[in-house]
Amino acid sequence: MRELTRRARQVEIDILSVTDCFITHEHTDHICGIKTFAKNTASTIWTSKKLNSGCGIEETGDLTPNEPVVLGDVKVTPIATFHDAVDPLGFVIETESKKALVLTDTGKRPKDLERYMDNLDLVVLEANHNKRMLETGPYPYPLKRRITSNYGHLSNEESGEILADIVKRAKKVPTCFLAHLSEENNKPQIALLDVANTLKANEVLPGRDVQLEVASQYVPSKVLSI
Repeated sequence: MRELTRRARQVEIDILSVTDCFITHEHTDHICGIKTFAKNTASTIWTSKKLNSGCGIEETGDLTPNEPVVLGDVKVTPIATFHDAVDPLGFVIETESKKALVLTDTGKRPKDLERYMDNLDLVVLEANHNKRMLETGPYPYPLKRRITSNYGHLSNEESGEILADIVKRAKKVPTCFLAHLSEENNKPQIALLDVANTLKANEVLPGRDVQLEVASQYVPSKVLSI
C-alpha cells in the first residue's frame, strides 16, 4: 500500500480517489497488498465469481467473462484468458469515444478476443519473454515449460502477432504499452525489437501505424486518459 501510494503520487493520482479496482488473477505479483488497499480505501474490488472468495475481501463485485460492468460513463468487459490461475481475466474498457484493452498473463490469444479488437485506442499487452533468452537462461526446465505452455505467458513474437491484428483493425494510430516483461528472459530494448520485427513482417510499421512503449515495473508509466 505504501509503495502504491508513493507511485500514485508521482503521477498526481490520489489513491483514495480510486473507486474501483479490477483483479486479473490471484498470483501474488498481481494482488499483493489488495487486502490493505481494500481496507484503507472505499474502492470496490472486482474479481471473478470463483476467485472472489479466495481473495479474503468481504466487499467485492462479481465478474463474468463477456458480461460488461457499467460504471458511470465507462463500460468494463472482462474476457477470459489462458493462465494457470482461477478464472484469469483481461479487460476491455470503453467510453463513448475511446476503447482500451488490458491483456497480460495469458499463454495464448484469448478465444473471445476477436470480438473486442476493433478500433482500440490503447493496448496494454504482455510481452513476457524473448524465446531464445528463455531457452538458454537459468530457469529450470519445468518452469520453462510452464512459461511457454498455453497457460503461461506470451512471448515477444506472440505479442507482436496479436498487436498486428489489432492495429490493422484500428481507425486511428493506437498506443501500445508492452507489459509484464520478465527480468531474466527479456529486456525493454529486446521486447521493442522483437515486437517491431513481428509487426513489420505483418506489414505494420511502428511509429507510423502504432506507438510502442514499454511499461516498467519500477516506475509509473505516463498517464493516458480515456
